[in-house]
Amino acid sequence: MKGLHPLRSHEDEPAWGHLVRAELVGGAWSYRDLRLSGARDLEILRYLAGCDGTSVKEYASAHGEILMLRAMGKAGTLRGTHRGRPLTPGGRGARSDIPPRACRQCVNEDVAEHGYSWYRLKQNLPGLATCHLHGQQLFIAGTATERRQFDARLGQLETRAGSPEEFAYVDDFVRRYEMALLMFVQRRHSITSWRMLVNVVESRLKNIGLDKESEAIFYLVSEQSNKDWLAQNFIQERKRGLALRESLAEVLIKPTFTHHLSLAVASVFEDLVELSLAISSLRLGKRVKPFLRAANCRLRH
Repeated sequence: MKGLHPLRSHEDEPAWGHLVRAELVGGAWSYRDLRLSGARDLEILRYLAGCDGTSVKEYASAHGEILMLRAMGKAGTLRGTHRGRPLTPGGRGARSDIPPRACRQCVNEDVAEHGYSWYRLKQNLPGLATCHLHGQQLFIAGTATERRQFDARLGQLETRAGSPEEFAYVDDFVRRYEMALLMFVQRRHSITSWRMLVNVVESRLKNIGLDKESEAIFYLVSEQSNKDWLAQNFIQERKRGLALRESLAEVLIKPTFTHHLSLAVASVFEDLVELSLAISSLRLGKRVKPFLRAANCRLRH
């Protein structure tokens, strides 16, 4: 494709980050340089998948957030671009204009070994503020507009990591949410997994004196989370039935997307260690130790 240089992706690299690197090396200045025919996103995905020697479906599954955050009830399949938007971060029900984030230690290690750095998918899921590899707070590496335009300057992470202007927001609720989210996305789950988690959430609701009514989870999430953080990461107004209130109301009724389930789990636990042990005891994911260290938790073996 004109304006892009064929580069293989890195493991855990989002599709949009792979495209930024291909653009940076290839010298493209805009979409017009790419001379696309047909559906723009699908043409780009075909090109990127070709760089890796895989099918579009396989590439999107590995490098697109929407398929990692699919419903637990049934694994999705990619049909053209109808099944999610692999070039857009967040997934259904999450905002698509979340600014890209990165870890300064990851950047420094990448540059020392490879001479450049790249974005990680697991650092750019909605609401995350901590590096799952180092426990460092992620910095805001660019604007959402730059990411949407696949601005090549985003590929020069070492420059932006030197003096970041802003860091991702983190508090106790965010720590619990990101622990649940990063544990859940470690492996594929089924409707049985969802039922086990629903049992845990309902038991916790009972312990704190709340009925398992549809509004209980939304009430808890709204009370415990920072309102700006919630608004910056999740769709608030109704959009094809995926607004936050409606999505959280369905958590206990039917399988939902992983970030909504993670919000629910974060809202019924007060202790990060207890939350991580509860999930790991069900064998739904291994606890993320750098998150525990970042929160000054003692690791129990």
